[in-house]
Amino acid sequence: MQVKLIRHTPDPDRTVAAAARLCYSAAEVDDLLSMDEAEVRRMINMLRERGHESPLEHASFTFVVEGVSRACSHQLVRHRLASYSQQSQRWIRQLWRLDGG
Repeated sequence: MQVKLIRHTPDPDRTVAAAARLCYSAAEVDDLLSMDEAEVRRMINMLRERGHESPLEHASFTFVVEGVSRACSHQLVRHRLASYSQQSQRWIRQLWRLDGG
């Protein structure tokens, strides 16, 4: 199996902390983003302690996963831990045949 990170949210902790502060603050967005590292850490810890998980969804990571079984890929998609785009074996085979493969 091969896993490769291809995109991610820059500074995800700050993004999550700003999203969390937005829920409890009338501050402008620039103020929300200007937190120092200690405040970012405090906000992340507060989210964890209170079980307030929705701000965590503002951080995004996109991976390519290759070399897993069909059964494994179907379990991942079935349980919806994330958003998935799965390569179609049916369409890939048809395109391969059209290309003369």
